[in-house]
Amino acid sequence: MKSQFVLIALLCICGCAQLEGKPGKSTLPLAEIGVEFITSIGRAGSGPGHFLQPTGLALSPETGGRLYVADTGNQRIQVFNTAGDYLFQFGRFGMGAGEFNEPVALACDGQVLAVSDQLNHRIQVFNTQGAFLRCFGTQGSGIGQFNRPAGLAWDSWGYLYVADSENDRVQRLDRYGFWQMNYSAFGTSFGFMRRPAAVCMDTPTHLFVLEAGNHRIQHYNDQGDYLGSFGQTDDPKCELQEPQAMTMASGLVFVADTGHDRVAVFAADGRWVREVREPEMRGPMGVAADADGNLWVADTGNSRLLKYKIRL
Repeated sequence: MKSQFVLIALLCICGCAQLEGKPGKSTLPLAEIGVEFITSIGRAGSGPGHFLQPTGLALSPETGGRLYVADTGNQRIQVFNTAGDYLFQFGRFGMGAGEFNEPVALACDGQVLAVSDQLNHRIQVFNTQGAFLRCFGTQGSGIGQFNRPAGLAWDSWGYLYVADSENDRVQRLDRYGFWQMNYSAFGTSFGFMRRPAAVCMDTPTHLFVLEAGNHRIQHYNDQGDYLGSFGQTDDPKCELQEPQAMTMASGLVFVADTGHDRVAVFAADGRWVREVREPEMRGPMGVAADADGNLWVADTGNSRLLKYKIRL
């Protein structure tokens, strides 16, 4: 059943935590936004267009591109157009090339799709048609090794950032998997990480890291210098609980606030904007924004996708 609602909020400075130090953006370009629910896609199952615990989402960057979905419980990637129509799928359970053991996060740069093959402790790379190209990484804590890799992001120079969750760090690799540098180490104070779950680029040189373990977002430059954080606050509406994914669009940060069964929305400088809860979500674990101004949410506990229009 389709229903619609419009959620509109004035962007104002509230009691939420602000970025300490140098913010990514100091002001918002617009005074208000709306988030309009459009439709839900899929249901529980293993057939084409059905899902079992969908998690990571990625969109090809062009207008009218493709939506890639990590259908984690079915050990596959499903591909849709941005109207929500099923196109094709690839992958199955296993340890071989093109096989998965819990694919959880995706990143597409328009040429290739990177997949966090979490329980195989590696990253697999495919072309946009789903053909296997290469994989890299083994289980461990050394450089270029992973322990349950999670969120992924490409930058404009072709570097891949990997939330190496159980190693409490982010690794930067080139597009062929050769290690470049590490960001941070285990800890709870600013500039340290605990179970990073997602990464995204604010600018070509600024990285946002979402930490499930510390329930916050931290901001770094391309040299690994800590710039600030938000998401930890005494204001209950602004707090995050075991967040698992984020995306950035139009100067806003959309967070899959998994433990609170919602999407939390912040300005890039850390100011609270609003939350999105309708229709009722259960443990959302994926978010992505497309070039047409749509927000996509993997409503993991309900085994479906939700599509919204961002009204600016």
